[in-house]
Amino acid sequence: MTMLPQFVVSFGFILPVNAPQNMIAYGTGTFDARDFICTGLVITLAAAVLLVIFALTYWPWMGYMTQAA
Repeated sequence: MTMLPQFVVSFGFILPVNAPQNMIAYGTGTFDARDFICTGLVITLAAAVLLVIFALTYWPWMGYMTQAA
């Protein structure tokens, strides 16, 4: 169960101020905020899809998302 909050907390891909590593990368000056947002949206969408796939496969194996009898 702790993996879900870990994934949600690490979804700081869209804006430079979402995470310290984003601010460090943005501080290099090699790209602007618009580039960061475009790339971040794609990565966030891919991460959300992977999270759903993970939830639908791994959680039932662990006994989560089962119907109570």
